[in-house]
Amino acid sequence: MTLTAETGIASSPYAAAGELTYTNDITMTGDLTVEGDFTFGNATTDTLTITGVLEKTGTWTAGLNYSAIAVGSYGTPLALGAVSDHYIGQCIHLSATVDDSSNIIVGHYRFTPTADSDDMIAQAVYGAVSVVFNMADAYGCRGAVTLSTASDANQLIGVMGNVYVSAAATLDATGGCYGVYGSVAVTGSGTADRNIAAGYFTMRPNTVNTTGQMSCVVADMGGSGYADYGFLAQVGNNNVEEAAIGIKVSDSAVLPSGIKFARDTAGSITHALEFEAVDYTPVTADTGTPGANSTHKIAIDIAGTTAYIAVYTDY
Repeated sequence: MTLTAETGIASSPYAAAGELTYTNDITMTGDLTVEGDFTFGNATTDTLTITGVLEKTGTWTAGLNYSAIAVGSYGTPLALGAVSDHYIGQCIHLSATVDDSSNIIVGHYRFTPTADSDDMIAQAVYGAVSVVFNMADAYGCRGAVTLSTASDANQLIGVMGNVYVSAAATLDATGGCYGVYGSVAVTGSGTADRNIAAGYFTMRPNTVNTTGQMSCVVADMGGSGYADYGFLAQVGNNNVEEAAIGIKVSDSAVLPSGIKFARDTAGSITHALEFEAVDYTPVTADTGTPGANSTHKIAIDIAGTTAYIAVYTDY
């Protein structure tokens, strides 16, 4: 059934006092305006298909329980009941062939402020899981890249974070710029009987010794970039029970070296260690004389002065 002038139904404005039921297909050649709620289909059998662009204009209602597009609400979830199979709340799955340097962005979320607001916190994406019952694992945000066919790709990155600063950033004393930030807060009566780490990186699933260099963590300070530290352990209280940096072996592992100093084809390392001042722990006065069996020395920096640690092959 087609609503056009030829049918005699839509040749002029038409108002219906009661319900209208159409049992056949309806094709509309003009715009459709709905003033009021719009309920579509059967949740288990019907599908709404849009071949053009879906656009919403107007003013949104503010508040955590209101959303531009909502499946459930911030405070009230869509109750699924007992689920015995996988379930996806929202799925966007695309396929394409790109013949230039264009980006394929499956989901784009962006916020642009329109005025200053010193108290505003902007979050482009926020993922959360409420653990209130027993479960196996919980991931607030997870990214994955799978390579199952030979590829000459440049980089494969599961999760990527970037901060770009091209103007003066006047940050609070407790603030900073972090490409990736992780934290763990155990408060109140909270406890945990296993590892707790703000950042955890593992190579345990890696079962192939590839030809490239493999590392759990890489601090890249090459190229034309500026940096003060590759790793900085900033200790501000007396609650650290072991050490700022720890190296521990397990599973009967034999570690060739705890710390290794090396270079590629050029460059040098001036000091193996540097101490900011003299005569305080761990640098204290020593009136002893190195023995005749010392064969090497390790250069360190103490308050800007080069000093040496004697190395003995036989003490």
